[in-house]
Amino acid sequence: MKSFFKLKNMVIDGDYLPISVADKLREFHIGPMESVRHQLGSAVWASEKSGYRNLVWEKQHGRSGNSEHCFEGKGAVDWCTEPSKLDELYRLILEHTNYTRICRYPTFIHVDYKAEERQLFTCDGGDWVYVNP
Repeated sequence: MKSFFKLKNMVIDGDYLPISVADKLREFHIGPMESVRHQLGSAVWASEKSGYRNLVWEKQHGRSGNSEHCFEGKGAVDWCTEPSKLDELYRLILEHTNYTRICRYPTFIHVDYKAEERQLFTCDGGDWVYVNP
């Protein structure tokens, strides 16, 4: 199957990507999302290159540095698609991936592996609201 994702489009600062993070992006995010993207039949991309954000970038932008996007664990990605396909993307992520934390924002879907068991959230004004799976 042809790969729909490029690592350079998943790194917010565009130039620096440790090999260990590249491996995690491929194994835990690109791999599972290839099937989802194929089934969706529409483009899927990392919102604003929101896969990997290094610690320096995080701190420069007033963030704590504790984000899953820093890839201390398996990492996080904010997935986007065209607005009319976002519900279907969400459904396919639920059905075909092993992400353990999924938060539905109005324009993208945040996914990571921080939780031990699957937890679903919606975003309400920046705050995550737990939703029973």
